[in-house]
Amino acid sequence: CKENEHRASFVQALNERRTGEVEVPCGATFDALGEAFSGILSVCEESKDVKHAKQMMVMSDTFYCVRTTDESVDDGMSGGKGDGRGKSESGGASEGEQVPGGKEGREYLQQRLKKHQLWTQRWFWEDALLTGVTEAFELSPQDCPWEDLEEASLHDHVLRVHMTVYAQLHAILMNMAQFGVSFAETSRFLAKMCARSQLSEDQVLSLHDALTSLFSARGTSGLGRPTSESQGDTRVPAQSEGEQGSGPRADGVGVEEEDLETRESLADGYNLL
Repeated sequence: CKENEHRASFVQALNERRTGEVEVPCGATFDALGEAFSGILSVCEESKDVKHAKQMMVMSDTFYCVRTTDESVDDGMSGGKGDGRGKSESGGASEGEQVPGGKEGREYLQQRLKKHQLWTQRWFWEDALLTGVTEAFELSPQDCPWEDLEEASLHDHVLRVHMTVYAQLHAILMNMAQFGVSFAETSRFLAKMCARSQLSEDQVLSLHDALTSLFSARGTSGLGRPTSESQGDTRVPAQSEGEQGSGPRADGVGVEEEDLETRESLADGYNLL
């Protein structure tokens, strides 16, 4: 799938499949699909094909196989043990997964792709945001040039732009959390994009609160549970209610301290507008 048209055909075929059966047989079939996803993401990274990479990212949370409790879960792409959509410590399916009859759990393709190098590229997330905003406006194009808008109408259009950016940025934050981008890196990305987009202070703080909630919920939801067994894992560990804001993270930075630093960086970005 090195040619763009081949990637487009593959993505289109998968997208059409999403409306039907999305469960894939475990074993060789699921492994092959995971390898195909990973390979296409690598080509997308080389060619800066953000559009198709973004579509593959979304679809990786659609296709799954159903594993029984006696089946091990592999992250497929790195030889690891999996990090969020596999077994719990008791040997059953992970928390937050649908478990038919209490004996089976879903493993999504997303788990197989979390360690792909593409997610470490800052340009990808910036371009993914731009692509999302552009596609949103293509669905509802503006029928009048900006310079021809009256003052009252111009204000409404500016608000529309800000709301579109806000919605797309919120979605990107969820993707970054799902694919293992660190809290610190996601926070820096958020501050930069908010300043660049000239979002309102309320929108900036709302997005920051959403970011904090995403990483706080990471250990108990489908976003993935970082574990001490994960080598080189830079994600924020989940903390119990009594530990929030008091204990240091694995990188030595307290959650409360980093939260304050992030709020200050967001405020600085807003004040520069």
